[in-house]
Amino acid sequence: MAEQKRNRNQRDTNHPQVVKTLNAGKWKTLEATMEYKSDLTNAFLTQNHRRIIQMFERLAMILRLAKEDVVAYRKIMDWHNNVNLAIANEQLETIEEQLVHSAPKGNSGVSINIPDSYKITFEVSHPITNGILNTIKSIDAQAANAEQAFFENKIDDPQLESARRQAMKVMNGILDRIGKVTSPGKREGGNFSTSHYVKLLKEPNFDLLELTDMPLEIRKSLGLIEEDKQPEESVAKKEKAPSKPKSSSTKSKAKTSTKAEAEGA
Repeated sequence: MAEQKRNRNQRDTNHPQVVKTLNAGKWKTLEATMEYKSDLTNAFLTQNHRRIIQMFERLAMILRLAKEDVVAYRKIMDWHNNVNLAIANEQLETIEEQLVHSAPKGNSGVSINIPDSYKITFEVSHPITNGILNTIKSIDAQAANAEQAFFENKIDDPQLESARRQAMKVMNGILDRIGKVTSPGKREGGNFSTSHYVKLLKEPNFDLLELTDMPLEIRKSLGLIEEDKQPEESVAKKEKAPSKPKSSSTKSKAKTSTKAEAEGA
């Protein structure tokens, strides 16, 4: 891998260098600084820095209020670590495999300048932030590898754009899942209520996986689906209710009915 060095000529970015929680100054906070290398991560942070701090603090508020109830606390913490971030890591592995296949590593002597401004500090109220930032750093590393491969002429513009789209999807997915899984905490479309959401977490039937969007293959990879279970159920249904061949007239009636319904709609 060619040497990458930080450009001494400061280049402006659109995101602020420090993004603070609204709780800054009210109680103790943690400063989490992240340096990054890719243009993709810079674009992501420029577009999403406020949304990122909002999701950080939403999780923080939930965990602080749920700490006295082990079931509620473990439910949201386990989901975040073993589902939300795990999905991102699974998707990241796919990007890495594709990049290795299309652009094998090797030193081409190309030197790339990275702006000194490629860093950001989040002032937050809970260490839950660290896991998310570490995952974003891993995504950034793969995005930087793709950009490096592009400058080394190992991949072309469409391939670079494809890698960037995938990486951006992984980053956005982390925030999107937090937003969707916690959305029941909004009462009738109003503001998010932490106390209301924690009450929901205490309910045995409140299943966070039902609110989590993920591809079937990732569900299987994370052990969230018993692969042998579906075929057995399918076979059982076929044994109980063997299908009978439809006559051509029945098929014709069904098609006519469907067409008529569609025209009526």
